[in-house]
Amino acid sequence: MSHLSVERGAPSRSTSDFLQTVRSFYRIPDTVEVRIPRLLENTDSPPDGYFTCYESFVVRYRLWFPIPEVFARVLDRFEVSISQLNPTSLQHLISVVILSYEHGLSLTTDHFEALFRLQLVSKPDNYRLVPRNHMSVIKGFTSNFNLWKKFFFFVRISAASVEESCILLFRSKPNDGPFINPLPPFPENKVEMRDLLRNGLFFWTSFSPKRVRKALRLICPDFEGGVGTDSDSGSDGPAPCDDPAEETIVRSPKGKGIDLCDIDFSVDESILPGWDPDLAYGDGSGMSEAPVPDFDDFFAGLPSCFDPPSSVDEMGRSKIVAEGSRIINGLGSALEASQRESMVYRFKAEKTEKDLARMQNEILERDSKLARDHEKAVRRVERMGRREAVEVMRNRASQFKTEYGNLKDAYSLVGDFRECRGSVGTLWKT
Repeated sequence: MSHLSVERGAPSRSTSDFLQTVRSFYRIPDTVEVRIPRLLENTDSPPDGYFTCYESFVVRYRLWFPIPEVFARVLDRFEVSISQLNPTSLQHLISVVILSYEHGLSLTTDHFEALFRLQLVSKPDNYRLVPRNHMSVIKGFTSNFNLWKKFFFFVRISAASVEESCILLFRSKPNDGPFINPLPPFPENKVEMRDLLRNGLFFWTSFSPKRVRKALRLICPDFEGGVGTDSDSGSDGPAPCDDPAEETIVRSPKGKGIDLCDIDFSVDESILPGWDPDLAYGDGSGMSEAPVPDFDDFFAGLPSCFDPPSSVDEMGRSKIVAEGSRIINGLGSALEASQRESMVYRFKAEKTEKDLARMQNEILERDSKLARDHEKAVRRVERMGRREAVEVMRNRASQFKTEYGNLKDAYSLVGDFRECRGSVGTLWKT
């Protein structure tokens, strides 16, 4: 793909031929109406009824059509248009939504607001969603955003491009004053949701187009377009082939949209006698071009008590293949539901163990703190007792010194009196 033949002075470097190739390669439905910007048009002022979409959103960051309801509601919660977000924001949103589809989680706008906060990148209207503290889920983002703003086109807002229930909520033009909540909501299961989303491949490079399609088919079994083919699963850029293959996928109405081609069947573990190891599995429709196994050998290997029909015509074989595919799809759906339920229970058990260990650590820490405080109090009392004893001894020493001085003075007076009496007696005798 190339961007040659761009008109001089054109606001966008996207061309009609390039968009046609993108539509074919990324399976954008024909009902999604797109057009190239004309002179004097720009990203901030799309025509009435259109919104601005950058090529990198579709080519490198797996955006699909119609844009899901959760996207529209998150953008409405933050009061921004999709053209105001940078590629990293799209990576955050798309990867978290895909993880929620894979784990069967139902995320609300409160969860997204608890996970992310809106941050101004550059004036006037360029913003990005960044994870809040300790709430990061996705790692390993690509950072090569060179010239991504120069390649854009306009998409008509309709039920083909945006979920019909959210068309009125979807913003087509930038908002000068988006809502930045300083006190985000805190759902009760916020931490559990974050840990469940982290339970798996959460590096951006693992979100290949094939993985995105599988996740979307869990929600919408008849999903057909909006994401690139499997050939570009290993790169962030487009690499279209000459003739994109059109997959014909038949889904069971009761299944979860599991493709039989994605199931690895183990022949060695098969308990059915007469099973052909070279069996090529069909698509479950009964009309697949895969060779039909020889059911005569299959019935010949069954127990003698089983009375098979004498012959199986082509229509009967088609019905058997279709019924087998339906049973396999049903088993796959049940296994997937059981796996998801066991994952939730395992997570709850792990969380309970962590909470118990945390409580034990808190109790031990509290006991050690109480012991330290008690020891400090004893030492403080001992020091206070020593000081009081010294003070008492000092007071008593002072008191003793005073009394001893008085006693000494008294003895001095007595001695003086005796000396004086002796002198008087001597004089009287003479």
